[in-house]
Order: sequence, then structure tokens, then C-alpha cells
Amino acid sequence: MSTHPARLPFEQVQPRWDDLSYSVRRYFVDEFYTRHVGALTKGARVIDVGGIKGRKRGQFDIDRHDVSVTCVNTSRAAEPDVVADASSIPLPSGEADAVILAEVVEHLSDPVAALREAARLLRRGGVLLATAPFLFRVHPDPIDIGRYTPQWWQDTLSRQGFQEIVVEQQGLFFSVLAEMLRGWVYHLEDTKRYWPGARDQAIGFVRWAREQAILFESAPERTSNSYYTSYATGYGIRAVKP
Repeated sequence: MSTHPARLPFEQVQPRWDDLSYSVRRYFVDEFYTRHVGALTKGARVIDVGGIKGRKRGQFDIDRHDVSVTCVNTSRAAEPDVVADASSIPLPSGEADAVILAEVVEHLSDPVAALREAARLLRRGGVLLATAPFLFRVHPDPIDIGRYTPQWWQDTLSRQGFQEIVVEQQGLFFSVLAEMLRGWVYHLEDTKRYWPGARDQAIGFVRWAREQAILFESAPERTSNSYYTSYATGYGIRAVKP
């Protein structure tokens, strides 16, 4: 139900492995949008639902791409072009080349309504690009409601009329484990609760583990292993409006 795409080289994504706050999950989000937004045509009209202007959370910066972006957010602090809920956006139907929902649907009480709205906004042939966490900590912003499987994405998007639905698995067992370790060490750093003499070793191990987990599990013998693939940090979704 989910695919394992060839990912961009680390040099193109520039993950911040030296930054303990940089999650494994954020790497996969950065890589997904760098790859897919980079494939859009020059001047493409993009609606970034839940987007934040100025303060970027990861390495992906849509402003570096040659596309025309309209940022939509419920929070005025995000400095959006349009202040609106994801399920009701006051923009014309059928004009967007792409709609982005980056780490948004897990925070929505009605994610299906947001996907239906995305379908309305897209032109024929336009693409939905979405990411959402799965095995990742609960992170209210201001609420955190759901985690969705590949089957849910396939069924829900099909019902909204989308075709060519591709659900990319973002990380396997080892990425999930590395992210849990990173989160724990980050918590220890934040609360200053280390065992005597263990701080440098713990931070150094996490820096190594994030990168190595991603490299290790990219091998075919891991991506075809039913146990390893039963774990995922989340999913990246590309779907086309016919």
C-alpha cells in the first residue's frame, strides 16, 4: 500500500544533524517537499494550507522555488496571505496547480473536509502534496487528533475523486527508533537530567543514529521486510485531480 521512493541525496536536503531539535520526522518532510515542489512547473500556483511565512520549521523553504505561493493559516501570527480554516478557504475553485498540506491533517477535527476543499481548489491535473506523522509523539498545535494509515489515505482520497494516489512510507523501524532516542535525549538536555558524564556520549550517538538509520533502512532487504515496514514515522502523499 505504500512505496519506498529513491530519496534525494542529503546534500540537496541539508538535514541539520548537528541540531538536537531536528527530528528524523522533519528530515522526511523536508525531503518530500524539496523533491515534489522542485518537480512543479515554473510559476506554478501553489496554495500552502497551514503554511508559515518567515519562520521555517525545517530546511525546506518554498520561497526558494520558482512558484507562486498563497499561504493559508488560521493564525495571524503565521502572517498568512489568507486567514481561513482548512475546510473553508475563500479562494476560487479549480485554479491551483498544487495544494500543500504539510503536517496539518493530524491537527484537524475534520481532515476529510480539508481534503475535499483541496480537491475543489485544484485545477484538473493539479496535485495534492500532503505529509502526516504516524509513529510520532503527540504534539498539540493547538490540538493533535489523528494518525492515518496508507489504507485510510487511499480510500479517503479516492472518495474525494483523486487519482494516481501514491503513499510514500517515510522511515521504517530504525527511523522510528532513532527518533524516539532523539526525542528522549532532547528531553534530557532540556531538563538537564543526564547521568554523570553521559551527556556528550548521548548527544553524539543521536547525531550518528539519525543519519545511519535512514541510510541503513534504504536497502531493498529492509524495505521489503514486513516487520521493518510495519513501522513508519509518517507518510508523504501525492495525488492528482483528474
